[in-house]
Amino acid sequence: MLTLYRIIHKQYQDDPFSGKGGLYNKSRWASRGQLVSYAADHLATATLETLAGVQRADLMTEMVFARAEIDAQHESVLSKDQLPPDWNALPASDQTRTVGDAWLAAADSVVLRVPSVVLPHSYNYVVNPSHPDQSALRVVEVTPLLLDNRVLAQMGAGGA
Repeated sequence: MLTLYRIIHKQYQDDPFSGKGGLYNKSRWASRGQLVSYAADHLATATLETLAGVQRADLMTEMVFARAEIDAQHESVLSKDQLPPDWNALPASDQTRTVGDAWLAAADSVVLRVPSVVLPHSYNYVVNPSHPDQSALRVVEVTPLLLDNRVLAQMGAGGA
């Protein structure tokens, strides 16, 4: 059983894996216009991924995290030899989007494990909300993300 963590703004907490954000924004593993969402292997990884992409630090106080579970049989793993040479480039390259778009189109699995750029030895999961077995991904908890005030202060979003 895999446990996945996704951080989202509280306004999206009722459907945390809808993938609708991908319709409006490109990401590392998907082109704009794709139904796609992302999760991580640990809450800490998901938090760092969110911190790396947040535009305003005060938004972190409006976030929730979703914890979901899925059987490992619904996971594909992108091996090191399948990674584009610039998989960790900043900004993300079109090559990674090509790989992710092909995975989404093939619908081989509900989730694709990829390495985290933000935190080495950690993983992110690309989630295909359009996959026929999407219901195998079960949200078991949605909870406010309560970061320590010291973290928020370091980000410029509050005092310790």
